[in-house]
Amino acid sequence: MLLGDSMTRVEFPPSMEQLRFLALPSDIVLTVFSFMDQQDCLTCMAVCYDWYTVIPQYAQNAWKSLRLGENDIGKKDQCVIRCLGDHVKSVIFNNLENDKDLYDLMHQLLEWGCSAIESLEMYECNSDNQGEFLDILIKLAPHLRHLKMMHHHSNIAFLQVFSACPELTHFTYQETTAAHPKGDRGVYDKEPVVPNAGPTIKLFPNITHLCIDAVMDRQLRLDPILKRCPNLLVFVGPAFGHDLKDISYSNISIDFDLLFDWCPKIVWVEDMLSHRTLPNLKDDPEISAIDNSVTGLRHFSICELHQSDAVQQRLTESQHILEFFAINPLAISSNGSALPIMLSTLQLPQLHTLDIHDVEFDGASIVSLLNHCPSLRTLNLEYEGLEFDSSNFHRLNPMISLHNFSVTWMELVGELSLLTFLERFPSIETLSLYRLTAPAIFPDGCEGPRQLKKLDLFDLEWRHGDNQPDPKEAPAHLFRWFAMYSKLEAVSVLAVSNFGTSSLAALGTITTLQSLEIGFLGHSQCGEAEKADLHRFALSLVRTKIANISIIDAQFHFPEEVVRKLNELPQLRAMYVFHPWDFSYCNTCTIPWKY
Repeated sequence: MLLGDSMTRVEFPPSMEQLRFLALPSDIVLTVFSFMDQQDCLTCMAVCYDWYTVIPQYAQNAWKSLRLGENDIGKKDQCVIRCLGDHVKSVIFNNLENDKDLYDLMHQLLEWGCSAIESLEMYECNSDNQGEFLDILIKLAPHLRHLKMMHHHSNIAFLQVFSACPELTHFTYQETTAAHPKGDRGVYDKEPVVPNAGPTIKLFPNITHLCIDAVMDRQLRLDPILKRCPNLLVFVGPAFGHDLKDISYSNISIDFDLLFDWCPKIVWVEDMLSHRTLPNLKDDPEISAIDNSVTGLRHFSICELHQSDAVQQRLTESQHILEFFAINPLAISSNGSALPIMLSTLQLPQLHTLDIHDVEFDGASIVSLLNHCPSLRTLNLEYEGLEFDSSNFHRLNPMISLHNFSVTWMELVGELSLLTFLERFPSIETLSLYRLTAPAIFPDGCEGPRQLKKLDLFDLEWRHGDNQPDPKEAPAHLFRWFAMYSKLEAVSVLAVSNFGTSSLAALGTITTLQSLEIGFLGHSQCGEAEKADLHRFALSLVRTKIANISIIDAQFHFPEEVVRKLNELPQLRAMYVFHPWDFSYCNTCTIPWKY
């Protein structure tokens, strides 16, 4: 939002003075203004003095949220100020690396009557002067429920902040690398000293959602917070994110035994070591649905580290209600090898997401685990050495609820074909196969996943055994099979062995295709046979809904007539063809693409 500093006065002839919009019934006026944003309100206030005076009381809904940044420092637009007040409930500050700028804007909001703010978010900000920061928070404390500090440039006195804001329910803090130079772990090991700070209260009973992503000493910083949050429902704990050499895992990882003793109502536990991105405590639909009516551990996402016994205990206790489980071990303890066996014995009727990285499962154990998860909708498996053969795979029950499946480093052993493997997953809509090794066998009669819409293939190898066909045409066989059984809309094929022009021609037979990304391996000549395949590929795409084509690391120059036919596809919006060894070709052929 721009606070601005100017207002244009629009003069109307006297005859128009009779057109009094604000004389309409108040419910109609309110309805009209409910469709206006903040800039619309400022424009209307410039029409005449009456509108300048009255519009703020009708347009309060448009000013419930504010977004302020460095461009707003020192600006005092009277139109904006008239629109502010205690109806402002949410404020976002961006890129205020000078803490004085942050405090000046916060003081201005208070002066303008914004004293009932419920949600405060800061991105790329700084609050080095903790004393002044706490003073402002105390003034906002009666209404403040949500406090979020992302990529923050300074350490925070967490206990003092929570003591200053007793009504706080949701708190998120994420460090920035600028405040945590590599190798300097001690930045967050101690609470900042705040002169003349008030006493720390014994309990924070209103805090239900807590996310702290900063490398800190658990005993000095994290434990004193957790032991004061008896009603905590959601906890997302710290990540490392930096050099871990000479760091004791027990000093920085979550102690699950203490956590569950201090926070008996906890429903959602996650450490940032095991997760990709920081969850949004306020807007994530799954997290927002968690309240005191939900009981028992439902979401468990962790790095096992040194606590395999504690992990196993919590999983055993929660197996019948657990809905989400993810594990990405950074360091398995000496008894960590028992974890796959224990997992394979669990009964997990409610589990909808299973994400396992680098746990040493054998094929039989993973089959046993999956058979105990009848409601599973999302499955991610990543372990170098995971093998399936016919003897253990045929014991896998059809996973009819599974919609999203991703597997990395898997090998199909012996005569177990990829088509036979995929028959066990008839309802998948998204399939990702990374670094998969499979025999070049394509038996007749195998039905594919008819709901499949998105396919990602990366680094696939086709094995050529004594009694197995030549893998040269394996990708083409696979795509013709998908064309027959699936409803693929998006396909990404990168670094798949034996992928050539015949595979492209087969891809063109998938009539539901809308998006295509191709990355070739190696370099080859484009002979007459290859040119014929490329022509068939271009012609067949006319029957599809293709809108986006991206071909990177192409083995050969696409003939100009093929490029022209691709560019004439009726629904094509964008196309990109890149040849890494011929930049001039790339530059000339990317100019005419449609957008």
